[in-house]
Amino acid sequence: MINQDYISCPCIENALTFECDSLYHCSLPLHGLYGWPYICEYKGGDLPIDKIEKSREHYRKLLKSNQCGNCEGCDYYLLKRNWSDHKKYFFNSLNIEHYTLCNLRCKYCCWLTTHKVNFGNIPYKFLPILKQLMENEWFDPDGFVFWGGGEPALLDEFPDCLEYMLDYGVKHEVSTNGTVFSKAIYDNLFNNNLTVTTSIDAATRDTFCAMKGKDLLFQVFENLEKYANTGGKVNIKYIMTQDNFHENEWSLFPNLLKQYNLNTCDLYIDMSHEKPIVEDYIIENMSNFCKLCEAEGIKTHVGLHGNHSLPRQNILQRVAFAKKY
Repeated sequence: MINQDYISCPCIENALTFECDSLYHCSLPLHGLYGWPYICEYKGGDLPIDKIEKSREHYRKLLKSNQCGNCEGCDYYLLKRNWSDHKKYFFNSLNIEHYTLCNLRCKYCCWLTTHKVNFGNIPYKFLPILKQLMENEWFDPDGFVFWGGGEPALLDEFPDCLEYMLDYGVKHEVSTNGTVFSKAIYDNLFNNNLTVTTSIDAATRDTFCAMKGKDLLFQVFENLEKYANTGGKVNIKYIMTQDNFHENEWSLFPNLLKQYNLNTCDLYIDMSHEKPIVEDYIIENMSNFCKLCEAEGIKTHVGLHGNHSLPRQNILQRVAFAKKY
């Protein structure tokens, strides 16, 4: 590791993304077009630490010469600093997307848009990888694991993976569609290191079905209510797209949150990253949706994954400006 200031990002320096047949530094579909900085082919087994370190150095050089197409314009993460500071572990962040097993087909899913793969793949077991990381002290026990997917609740080994890492004190965020009730999630939500995030994206059955392919809207609300009743951390998302931006859709959402005792959860109003441009009408409706939720006493945030993927769309600033009017 170079002991001096240079341009890089937390994903290149400390993170690892697992895909079905490859390793990446991150999974941001940057500007809806790029992202996914590739490391090497990988289908399970021992982690190729040497290849990962060589890839990090490769991207550092590209960034230094302003030739890293994958990361171009990633204003959210890129910065110049001394990245060797406090770097005790090889990884402090894992993004688990090595499978495409899912019971929905969300229109904005990157497996359908920016990073197309076949659904139903579970190419390798993940628990042995976690054990290798921890036994070799490669992973920071104060680190962070994000479960993407696919739908993690459908994985046979998900309960064992979740509990294994929670036992080490590792923080987890599980991105679940909420259609499948997970006893592993429910039983572990007492642990402050576990967060569940579900993007519901609709307030009516017709819109939910049109966006996700199945009529399971109220099953999602019922499962999330069970999770929230544990007192654990449950986040709700509403990814605004051309299918669900209408006021007669999102204006119903706060009452549904109240009906299912989810109005004390944090609500993230985000946008789809499938296109590089976020139109003004989306921004206007995001703004009005925010104002409605805030008036109802719901803790509301703008953006999350979509905002990070589209840093040059200035989502936060545009919504904040629109909220003034």
